Amino acid sequence: MNMESIKGKIQKLLALSRDEGASEQEAELALLRAHELLAKYNLEMTDIKDLKVDDISHEKIIEELREEWIRTIYQRVAKMYFCKYYYSSGHLNSKYQKSIQHNVIGREHNRAVAKEMTYYLIDTIKRLGQEHTDPIPGDKREINKIKRNFELGCAHRVSSRISTLTIQKMADNGDDKLENHYNGKNLPALYKTELQLCDDFLKNEGIRLSSSRGRANVTAGEAYRRGQSAGNSVSLNTQIKGGAASRRMLT
Repeated sequence: MNMESIKGKIQKLLALSRDEGASEQEAELALLRAHELLAKYNLEMTDIKDLKVDDISHEKIIEELREEWIRTIYQRVAKMYFCKYYYSSGHLNSKYQKSIQHNVIGREHNRAVAKEMTYYLIDTIKRLGQEHTDPIPGDKREINKIKRNFELGCAHRVSSRISTLTIQKMADNGDDKLENHYNGKNLPALYKTELQLCDDFLKNEGIRLSSSRGRANVTAGEAYRRGQSAGNSVSLNTQIKGGAASRRMLT
C-alpha cells in the first residue's frame, strides 16, 4: 500500500467522522483509526531495524507570531505522528513584524499527516473562540481578552487529550493489536525508533533543544473554563472539507 492510498483512506475516514453529533468517544476512535492506518504504513514499508537517520527531514513553516497555545498544539500532534517539533522566533520574514518558525522533524509522510491535523485543530479552536464571543456586547478589548482565554482553555484541554492518547499508543502493554497483526513488529518500538532518529537528525544538524516552561497567563477564569469544556468536544480528527484546513490538506 503506497502513501497516496493511505492518504485517501485517511481522508475518507475523517470525512465520514465529520458528523457534528459524534460523541467525544466516537471522535477519539476516528483519530485512533487514522493513527492506526499511518502506523500500519510505517510498519509495512520497512523493518524498524532498517530505518536510518537519512530517512528523516526537516520542514520549516514561517508565519506571523501568534498565541503560545499554537506551539503546544504543534508539539503534541507532532509527537503523536512520530515527529519532533521545535520553534524559533524573531524577524524571520519581511512580511511580518514579528514571526515564528515552526520546525517539524520526521519522515515526509508522517510530517504531512501531522501538519494536516495541526492546521485543523488551530482552525477549530479559533472558530470556537469566535463563536463564543460573537454574542457578547461591550468593549472590544474586553471581548478580545475573553476570546484569548477561551482559546487558551480549549487548546490546553485538546493538548491534554492528545497527550493521553499518545501515551497509550507508546505504552508497551503486551497486547497491542498492531503488534499481533504485523508479524511481531510493535508500535511502541516504532515510536522509540522514529523519535530517536529525529533526535539523531537534530544532533547531526547541530541543533540543541531547550525546554520552555512558559505558559500563558489566565486573565479571565470563566472564559478559560468554558474553553476547556469546549475542548472536550473538539473532534480529534482532521476535517477534510471546507474552511482553511481543507485549503491546506494533504497533497
